[in-house]
Amino acid sequence: MATLQFGVTIQLVLLIYGRTCAAEDWNCSAKVEVSSLYYYRDHYCYKTNMGIPPIPSIENQDLILMEPFVSRPDKVQKCAKASVGRGYKNFALFNGGECRSSWDSTATYNVYGYERTTNQYCYNYCYLFCYRRCYNYLVYCSTGFGDASMMNLYRLHVDGIPIDNIIDYFTVL
Repeated sequence: MATLQFGVTIQLVLLIYGRTCAAEDWNCSAKVEVSSLYYYRDHYCYKTNMGIPPIPSIENQDLILMEPFVSRPDKVQKCAKASVGRGYKNFALFNGGECRSSWDSTATYNVYGYERTTNQYCYNYCYLFCYRRCYNYLVYCSTGFGDASMMNLYRLHVDGIPIDNIIDYFTVL
């Protein structure tokens, strides 16, 4: 298998474009090798429209997403794996861990605006100066699983680079 710049293999590039998992194959996560090449970052906590997120659910569309999301162990990791298997760039957790992702999530996740900042921002930069904003984050979004009115969005990275940048890089080749 040929290795391209940034240590990304052709198989991984195909995975990013969604070509390794057909839409009719509902067990996409089985095609994702657990690797340190991809990881995710808590991006922000975003508003929903009266509890209806702008990103569709992918619950029960993959073997690792069949159990009830409220009691599911490793909620973030399993949602990341199912999203990567489908070639999605972002995923969100809503209402205590419901996995949501789609092809157009990059364009739709913030249609209602972001409500809270990230945990890292509150603790490293802003805790004393932005008390109210950080208090709201800690109350509504600190679990990383979202709640009934907010969703935690995660952005996928490959080898330390956001997937958007990798796709931009390979589309000019």
